[in-house]
Amino acid sequence: MLILLPVALAAPMHGFVTGGVGLPELVHVEGGWVATPRLDVGLRADLTLFSPCVGVQVDGLLLGQATDRPPKHALLLSADLMVNPTNHPFTLATHGESLGGYVGTYAGYAYTAPSGFLFRVYGGALFTDEGGLSGGPNAAISVGWGG
Repeated sequence: MLILLPVALAAPMHGFVTGGVGLPELVHVEGGWVATPRLDVGLRADLTLFSPCVGVQVDGLLLGQATDRPPKHALLLSADLMVNPTNHPFTLATHGESLGGYVGTYAGYAYTAPSGFLFRVYGGALFTDEGGLSGGPNAAISVGWGG
Protein backbone atom coordinates (compact mmCIF):
# COMPACT_ATOMS: atom_id res chain seq x y z
CA MET A 1 0.00 0.00 0.00
CA LEU A 2 2.74 2.51 0.94
CA ILE A 3 4.58 1.63 -2.28
CA LEU A 4 1.60 2.95 -4.30
CA LEU A 5 1.41 6.26 -2.42
CA PRO A 6 4.18 8.06 -4.42
CA VAL A 7 2.59 6.87 -7.66
CA ALA A 8 -0.82 8.17 -6.58
CA LEU A 9 0.64 11.51 -5.50
CA ALA A 10 2.50 11.89 -8.81
CA ALA A 11 -0.64 11.28 -10.89
CA PRO A 12 -2.35 14.39 -12.31
CA MET A 13 -5.04 15.70 -9.96
CA HIS A 14 -8.43 16.38 -11.42
CA GLY A 15 -10.32 17.94 -8.54
CA PHE A 16 -9.90 20.68 -5.97
CA VAL A 17 -11.36 21.99 -2.74
CA THR A 18 -10.79 25.46 -1.27
CA GLY A 19 -12.10 27.64 1.51
CA GLY A 20 -11.52 31.20 2.54
CA VAL A 21 -12.65 34.56 3.81
CA GLY A 22 -13.34 37.95 2.31
CA LEU A 23 -15.41 41.09 2.43
CA PRO A 24 -18.37 41.38 1.94
CA GLU A 25 -18.20 37.64 1.21
CA LEU A 26 -17.52 36.61 4.81
CA VAL A 27 -16.70 32.92 4.26
CA HIS A 28 -16.77 30.50 1.31
CA VAL A 29 -16.08 26.89 0.36
CA GLU A 30 -15.67 25.53 -3.15
CA GLY A 31 -15.06 22.17 -4.74
CA GLY A 32 -14.79 21.29 -8.36
CA TRP A 33 -13.23 19.73 -11.39
CA VAL A 34 -10.06 20.77 -13.21
CA ALA A 35 -11.18 20.61 -16.85
CA THR A 36 -7.77 21.61 -18.27
CA PRO A 37 -4.61 22.95 -16.64
CA ARG A 38 -5.96 26.44 -17.36
CA LEU A 39 -9.69 26.01 -16.63
CA ASP A 40 -11.67 24.70 -13.67
CA VAL A 41 -15.36 24.59 -12.83
CA GLY A 42 -16.65 24.43 -9.27
CA LEU A 43 -19.66 24.40 -7.00
CA ARG A 44 -19.50 27.16 -4.42
CA ALA A 45 -21.26 28.08 -1.18
CA ASP A 46 -20.74 31.32 0.70
CA LEU A 47 -22.12 33.71 3.26
CA THR A 48 -22.27 37.15 1.62
CA LEU A 49 -23.61 40.02 3.69
CA PHE A 50 -25.00 37.36 6.08
CA SER A 51 -27.02 35.83 3.21
CA PRO A 52 -26.33 32.18 2.34
CA CYS A 53 -25.64 31.72 -1.38
CA VAL A 54 -24.86 28.68 -3.56
CA GLY A 55 -23.86 28.48 -7.19
CA VAL A 56 -21.26 27.72 -9.83
CA GLN A 57 -17.87 29.25 -10.51
CA VAL A 58 -15.53 29.13 -13.51
CA ASP A 59 -11.83 29.99 -13.14
CA GLY A 60 -9.33 30.66 -15.90
CA LEU A 61 -5.59 30.62 -15.22
CA LEU A 62 -3.69 32.84 -17.64
CA LEU A 63 0.03 33.43 -18.05
CA GLY A 64 2.51 31.15 -16.35
CA GLN A 65 3.77 27.87 -17.76
CA ALA A 66 1.19 25.05 -17.76
CA THR A 67 2.06 21.46 -18.54
CA ASP A 68 -0.27 18.65 -17.48
CA ARG A 69 -0.85 20.69 -14.28
CA PRO A 70 -1.99 24.27 -13.68
CA PRO A 71 0.77 26.90 -13.80
CA LYS A 72 2.59 27.48 -10.51
CA HIS A 73 1.98 31.26 -10.72
CA ALA A 74 -0.94 32.56 -12.78
CA LEU A 75 -3.27 35.46 -13.40
CA LEU A 76 -6.68 34.30 -12.16
CA LEU A 77 -9.84 35.40 -14.00
CA SER A 78 -13.05 34.14 -12.45
CA ALA A 79 -16.83 34.45 -12.67
CA ASP A 80 -19.59 33.02 -10.53
CA LEU A 81 -23.36 32.88 -10.54
CA MET A 82 -24.85 32.61 -7.06
CA VAL A 83 -28.42 32.34 -5.76
CA ASN A 84 -29.86 32.60 -2.26
CA PRO A 85 -31.95 29.45 -1.60
CA THR A 86 -33.75 31.18 1.31
CA ASN A 87 -34.81 34.35 -0.55
CA HIS A 88 -36.54 33.90 -3.91
CA PRO A 89 -34.17 31.24 -5.22
CA PHE A 90 -33.11 31.25 -8.86
CA THR A 91 -33.40 35.01 -9.26
CA LEU A 92 -30.89 37.81 -8.91
CA ALA A 93 -33.56 40.10 -7.45
CA THR A 94 -33.02 41.16 -3.84
CA HIS A 95 -36.12 41.22 -1.65
CA GLY A 96 -35.90 43.00 1.70
CA GLU A 97 -32.69 43.04 3.70
CA SER A 98 -31.41 39.70 2.39
CA LEU A 99 -29.30 39.39 -0.77
CA GLY A 100 -31.24 37.46 -3.43
CA GLY A 101 -28.35 36.35 -5.61
CA TYR A 102 -25.51 37.82 -7.62
CA VAL A 103 -23.05 37.52 -10.47
CA GLY A 104 -19.41 38.01 -9.52
CA THR A 105 -16.43 38.84 -11.73
CA TYR A 106 -12.88 38.75 -10.38
CA ALA A 107 -9.19 39.02 -11.21
CA GLY A 108 -6.29 38.05 -9.01
CA TYR A 109 -3.32 35.79 -8.36
CA ALA A 110 -3.31 31.98 -8.19
CA TYR A 111 -0.48 29.87 -6.79
CA THR A 112 -0.47 26.08 -7.29
CA ALA A 113 2.36 24.22 -5.54
CA PRO A 114 3.70 20.96 -6.95
CA SER A 115 2.30 19.28 -3.81
CA GLY A 116 -1.23 20.43 -4.75
CA PHE A 117 -1.48 23.29 -2.22
CA LEU A 118 -3.59 26.15 -3.66
CA PHE A 119 -3.53 29.83 -2.72
CA ARG A 120 -5.71 32.42 -4.41
CA VAL A 121 -6.23 36.09 -3.72
CA TYR A 122 -8.64 38.08 -5.84
CA GLY A 123 -10.81 41.16 -6.06
CA GLY A 124 -13.68 42.20 -8.25
CA ALA A 125 -17.31 43.17 -8.26
CA LEU A 126 -20.65 41.62 -7.31
CA PHE A 127 -23.70 42.56 -9.38
CA THR A 128 -27.30 42.10 -8.25
CA ASP A 129 -30.79 43.37 -9.03
CA GLU A 130 -32.18 45.77 -6.42
CA GLY A 131 -34.91 47.25 -8.57
CA GLY A 132 -32.15 47.97 -11.08
CA LEU A 133 -28.64 46.75 -11.61
CA SER A 134 -26.38 47.51 -8.67
CA GLY A 135 -22.89 46.40 -7.78
CA GLY A 136 -20.21 46.53 -5.18
CA PRO A 137 -16.67 45.38 -4.50
CA ASN A 138 -15.62 41.95 -3.28
CA ALA A 139 -12.20 40.71 -2.19
CA ALA A 140 -11.29 37.26 -0.90
CA ILE A 141 -8.45 34.89 -0.05
CA SER A 142 -8.72 31.11 -0.55
CA VAL A 143 -6.50 28.18 0.39
CA GLY A 144 -7.01 24.55 -0.47
CA TRP A 145 -5.74 21.49 -2.26
CA GLY A 146 -6.07 20.22 -5.81
CA GLY A 147 -4.45 20.53 -9.15
